Amino acid sequence: MIIINNKGQTLIEAVLAISVATIIISAIALVVINSISNATFSRNQNLATQYAQQGMDLLRQQSESDWNTFYSYAATNYCFGPAPLNLTLSGCTTANISGAFLRMVQIEKPGVGCTVEKATVTVSWNDGKCGGGPTDYCHSVNLESCFTQTNTTPWP
Repeated sequence: MIIINNKGQTLIEAVLAISVATIIISAIALVVINSISNATFSRNQNLATQYAQQGMDLLRQQSESDWNTFYSYAATNYCFGPAPLNLTLSGCTTANISGAFLRMVQIEKPGVGCTVEKATVTVSWNDGKCGGGPTDYCHSVNLESCFTQTNTTPWP
């Protein structure tokens, strides 16, 4: 008569079942973490786009209401804080919008006597994956637009 010992087989089955369950749970956790990370990035990118558009709108309002002041801005980079129009010379390295975004504007003048200016609004942010410190803004959104003086003199 032959007796088969199933105790060892049961232990192997239990270890195998636990291993498979661990792999499945780890895979699910990884998918959830990746989804949350992607959702956070998309949210930040949308906010940065909105802040860049808001900045461009503020520049447009300034150019339409007081062209001389707008045109007097030097061709350089400015820190661009929250509304209303708040430009300071560049050198800002910390977030100036909602505590997480850095908004700047670069103004370019194409030529002497030209009444056209190009403005590039850049909104940057750090999501902790940049590899540097908290002021290493590795993600950004850029909007560019050209501004010109509009003729406000009515036709005769």
